[in-house]
Amino acid sequence: MQARRAFRALKSLVRIQAVARGAFVRRQAEAAIHCMQAMARLQARVRARRMLAVAKPEPQEEQLLQS
Repeated sequence: MQARRAFRALKSLVRIQAVARGAFVRRQAEAAIHCMQAMARLQARVRARRMLAVAKPEPQEEQLLQS
């Protein structure tokens, strides 16, 4: 009888640990996704600036091209 109670307590403890570990993993995954989205936004911004720079040369470059 005492062994069954101990086993049940152990099972519930394992279940609680699994729930806590799952929550931690989900939190980690959310943080990773957030960082990846930030990197993607930054890359898009850099790409847009480069496209603008190619499409519209700087004033110094214009002078060199006209000479």
